[in-house]
This record gives sequence, structure tokens and C-alpha cells, in this order.
Amino acid sequence: MGATYAVAGLVIEASCDDPTVAAMVEGRLAALRAETAAPADITIEISGPGPTAELLQAPSGDGRPMYNGPDRSIDYFERDDQLFADFVGRVVLQCEPASGRIRIAVVSDDPSERVVAAHPLLTVALHETVKRFGRFPLHAAGLALGGRGVLVPGTSGAGKSTLTVTLVRAGFDFLSDDTVFLTRDDDGIVASGFPDEIDVTEGTVAMFTELRHLEGVAPALGRDKHGFRVDEVFGVTPLEQCRPTALVFPRVEEGPSPHLEQLAPSEALVELMPNVLVTEPVATQAHMDMLGDLVRTVPSYRFRPGRDVDAAAACIASLVS
Repeated sequence: MGATYAVAGLVIEASCDDPTVAAMVEGRLAALRAETAAPADITIEISGPGPTAELLQAPSGDGRPMYNGPDRSIDYFERDDQLFADFVGRVVLQCEPASGRIRIAVVSDDPSERVVAAHPLLTVALHETVKRFGRFPLHAAGLALGGRGVLVPGTSGAGKSTLTVTLVRAGFDFLSDDTVFLTRDDDGIVASGFPDEIDVTEGTVAMFTELRHLEGVAPALGRDKHGFRVDEVFGVTPLEQCRPTALVFPRVEEGPSPHLEQLAPSEALVELMPNVLVTEPVATQAHMDMLGDLVRTVPSYRFRPGRDVDAAAACIASLVS
């Protein structure tokens, strides 16, 4: 089962043996479906379940951990310029980012291993691969109002998804809930969207009437949050790209009113540095340079949204307008 997608100007071809895995990948990338005769820049092959992992051999030499995956790390092998992970008897990843090839083999019949393949392993491999094409990943939601972009960086639990839902229901355009890809043009930095599903906790579900249909429903197997597509729930078409005009770092804290506090570029850069996977030196340096340019040219703010979601949305709207 195969499909073609376009991400930040790159053509991606994905093929999956298993229909459940194919549905997971499609659920993540549906908004990026593309009809094109152009050759693929990146290929994704997810095989199994079955003993196909024998076809994916670890590179020679010693690898070093560059990302802590489920139960084991994903290692980078500098001599061969590859990412490799072998969760023994479960799932195997082999990624050749310079050539744009990502291969994942699901070994176990355990349904949760399909989630590992289609979510964390695919995400890490895709982030490293697009970096080699000059598209630099940032773990952030992306939204825009009147063409003026707001990037909301943050790790899981920072309040990124709750703020995303808050702004979408207030009329902001949606690019992404979790990842944007940064590039440059003659006028500065551009953020391209990756309109994956939005993952929300039970607490976030309870805050919004639009999400009440998820109350009391168990998350999908292998997931600890509810996932939904913003186009299906809010009827909006994701925006392809925007020019960032503000970086907003949410912080979940009690308080009656929303509060913005400007951050120095150096403070913002410290917050963003975990986005950089230390692999091939030239690509790694280019990623750090992009983040440095971002915090130098785009003002950054710490944001405490408070308990009133409408007031929080108005606060961000006034910031970008």
C-alpha cells in the first residue's frame, strides 16, 4: 500500500505492508497528499509484521545514542551516516538520511509495535532526513492570523496542544500541532506546516465543547492521548506555510488571567536547543544556525494562558496583530 505526500516542498513516497500501519501513516499525513509525477526525495518503507527485520542490518562500527526511543535508544553511526535502532524482537529502524531512505520493519504481532513504527520512529527518522534537504524541524505548533505566524514550541505536557485548540477555535489558521519545518527565502525565515493529528489529554478534552465527543472514549491502542484531525472537528483547511512573527513558549501555571513575558534571544535559544539531533556535523551546525537566526529575528515570549481560553486567544491575537 503506497501513497505520495508533499512536505515543505519535498516529495515523500510511503509504502506499508500492513493496512493498520498504512492507516496510521495516512492519518498523520492525509492533509499532505499529493498527485505528482516528480521523483521522490524521500522514501519510507514500513514492512511486516514478520521476520523482515533480518533484512535491516546494523551499520559497522560503533554507534552513539542520539535519541532515547521506547525502551532503547536510536543510535547514530557516523562512518556510514545512518540512524539505527533495534528493539529486539519488536521493531527495527534503519535510516539513510543523505539518500532520503527510511526503512522500518515491524517484527512483533503486538499491535502497540505498529504505533512505535508509525509514530516515534518515523518521526525521528523523518526529522533527521528532511534536515539534510535544508528543512529544519522545530518541535512546535504553528498557527497564523492574517498571515502573521505564531510558533508555539514546547515538549509534551507544556500546554502546546491546548493552546493550539484555543487559537484554532478563535479563528487562527492551522499549520501544525507538533512540528514545523524552517527554511529561508530572500525575505527571511518561513515555517512550513506538518498538519498531523492533534493529540490531547482528557483534561484538554473537558475544556472544549468541540471535543466532547472524545469524552469517555479510550485512546487508540498504544496511545495515551486522544488524536483528532483539525479539519474534521473545526472544518478548517491547514495552511501550508507562514512567516513567523512571534515565538510563544507556553507554561501551564495557575492564574486567572493570561500573561506574556518577553524572553531574551539567548533564553529562547536555550529552550530550542533540544530540537537539534547531533548527527552529521554540517547538517547539525546548519540546524543550530537556523534556530539562532529564528530567535534573533523573531521576538520570543513566555506565556501563561490562565483559566479563560477566550482571554488567552485574545492575548495572542493582540500580540500578532
